[in-house]
Amino acid sequence: MELTSPRLPAPLKFTHVVRFLPASLNRLRNPGFESGDANWSKNETGYQIDDAQAHSGRHSLRLRNATVQDRGSASQTITLNQTVPRPIVVRGHAKAENVSGHSNRTFAVYVDTLFICSATGFLILSTGAYRVYEGESATGAVLAEGGALPADVEVGPTFAQVGFDTLWQGAGSSFIAVSLAFFCLTTIIAYYYMAETNLRFILGKAAPVPVPLIRGTVGGNATILLQALILGSVVSGAVSTATEAWTLGDIGVGLMAWLNIIGIIILQQPAYKALRDYEKQKKQGLDPIFDPIPLGIVGAKFWETRDPVTGKERMAVPTPVE
Repeated sequence: MELTSPRLPAPLKFTHVVRFLPASLNRLRNPGFESGDANWSKNETGYQIDDAQAHSGRHSLRLRNATVQDRGSASQTITLNQTVPRPIVVRGHAKAENVSGHSNRTFAVYVDTLFICSATGFLILSTGAYRVYEGESATGAVLAEGGALPADVEVGPTFAQVGFDTLWQGAGSSFIAVSLAFFCLTTIIAYYYMAETNLRFILGKAAPVPVPLIRGTVGGNATILLQALILGSVVSGAVSTATEAWTLGDIGVGLMAWLNIIGIIILQQPAYKALRDYEKQKKQGLDPIFDPIPLGIVGAKFWETRDPVTGKERMAVPTPVE
C-alpha cells in the first residue's frame, strides 16, 4: 500500500500484518461449539458441551477425567488438498480445574541441583570416598581423604562408584554407568535443542534462502553442520579421559558465562525499565502487567502482539517500511 500527498517528497509504503485469522478461513466446522457437538466425534470417555465457560462465544468443550486412565477427547477430520504447501495455523484455549500438582517450569533445575547433586555429594562424604588435593588438581598434595578410595583411583565418577560399592559391593560400576547414560542422553538432547533454536534465531530471515550448488537452504545446511559437530563432540567425549572431558567442559562453561555476561550488559537497560515499571505499578496498588510498547522496549515480539489487559492479540496496525 502506498500513501501519496503533495506535502510528501516521495510516496510512503506500508505493509499490513494480519495478527488474527478471519472466521471465513477457518477449516474447522463448528469450531466454537456454538452448534452443540455438530461435526465433532466423541473419543473414549467423550465430552460435554459447557455453556457456563466460554472464551469468545457462548459454549466450550468440557472434558472430565475422573482417573488417570480416562482419555476423554473430541476429534474432527479435515482434508486440505493443498496443491501448494502453505503453513497451517492451529490455535486453541484451555483451562484446567481440580488438577493435582502445580505448574513449575524450573522443576528440573531443583531436582538436578537439590536432589541429584546433593545426593551425590552426601554419598561421597558419608562413605569416605573422597580425596582433597591442594590446588584442586590431582598433581597437588593430598590435604584430606576419607580412606575408602584406592591409591590409584582417578578423580571423577569413580568417587561415587567407590562410595556406592561400600553400600552394595559390586553394584557401583553398573549404577554409575546407567546414571551417566541417562545424564549424558538428556544433556545432549537439551544442549542440542538450545543450540539449534539459537542458530535458527541468529540466521533469521536467511534460514529459508536456497544455497547455490548445494541442495537445501541456509538453515537446513547450517543445522546439518551443527548435528555433525554435536556427533563429533559425543564421539570425542566417549573416548577421552575424565580429565580431558572435564577440561573441555570447563572451557565450554567459561565461554557460556562470558556470552551470558555480554547478554546481560546489553539487556540491562530494558530490564531496568521493566523493573521500574513493575515497582511503580506495585506502589499504585495494581496487579503489574508487562507492556513493552509504552516502555519503549523494542524486540519483545510476543508481548508486542498481545494486549496485556485482555491477553488477546492486538489489532493489526500498518507499519511503515520506508
